[in-house]
Amino acid sequence: MRGRILQRLRGESGQSFVEFTLILPIAMVLLLGVVDLGKAISYWLDSSHLANEGARYAAVGSCPGGGPCPNLAQAIKNQAASNQLRTDASVCISYPDPAVGRTYPDGDGSMGSRIEVTVTSTYNFIPFLHLASITVPGKSIMRIENASSGIGSCST
Repeated sequence: MRGRILQRLRGESGQSFVEFTLILPIAMVLLLGVVDLGKAISYWLDSSHLANEGARYAAVGSCPGGGPCPNLAQAIKNQAASNQLRTDASVCISYPDPAVGRTYPDGDGSMGSRIEVTVTSTYNFIPFLHLASITVPGKSIMRIENASSGIGSCST
């Protein structure tokens, strides 16, 4: 009787299951982290794309679909690929300060001056674990081709 009990205690038949249950939570967090990191990179690329598109529209003085644009910042947000970017993104269109020693005009919205579009949003890594949140930026600067007054604005 005692020999059978000792033999059973020395058996390894359940060891792999115990090891699997110990490793599974760590493996799942790593897997979700990799997927979430890919999603964050996608948001960063989308923000950069929106900033580039917005800077181009601002540089030529038009809106998506053509024609004048009463609220370019909102029009840029409406171009977002995901619903979260459409609702949570912040778009800022501004004329950067003049660069020192430059011969071309800056900061006044005239033809040839720079216009800057910044698209930012907050991304939460693995939201149910509340690990971290980061600000995902996208920024683009272009030269104005058509003078357009009053295009600078920020929208949250």
